Amino acid sequence: MATSTPVSDPLGDYTQQIFTQANSKNPGSFDTLNSKALRLTGGRNSPIVPSGQDSLVYFLDNTKQADVFLTYYTGAIASQKIDPSLQVVGLPDYLSVAAPFGLTVIKNADPNAQKLADYILSPKGQQILDKYGFTSPTKSVPEPNYVCGLLLTATLGLALKKKLADPKQKIQV
Repeated sequence: MATSTPVSDPLGDYTQQIFTQANSKNPGSFDTLNSKALRLTGGRNSPIVPSGQDSLVYFLDNTKQADVFLTYYTGAIASQKIDPSLQVVGLPDYLSVAAPFGLTVIKNADPNAQKLADYILSPKGQQILDKYGFTSPTKSVPEPNYVCGLLLTATLGLALKKKLADPKQKIQV
């Protein structure tokens, strides 16, 4: 199972949270998952992905170092566009970890910055974000000087080769 590197990359830290949540449901899961995790991205000593290559596709298809890649859902969707044989599987709720993102336009910013923020918050902008796996804002956080905050959550998912996934079979952790 390919993952990102904890401490060096937030995705690796989220992965550790997932392993911890799995351990809460099934004691011993953390050690099992952590020992099988190949930290292929996000670290100083991670293997180099050739320029122009997608890391998921590279490690799943080219090097075949892993059969499963635990990554951001949005990254898995992007990789699936490159290799349609990849299957993207969302994690069950009890394992999902939210990655909060914010949107802020600073005081005296270029007027185009506010136009961009307005577009992102518009129905069309939300439709685009939804297409890539982001959820709609759950709340707006007023900031001083009328600057608005926006929270989006990115779900972590699994990208795996379709031949390995049996749609009738549930992934057990």
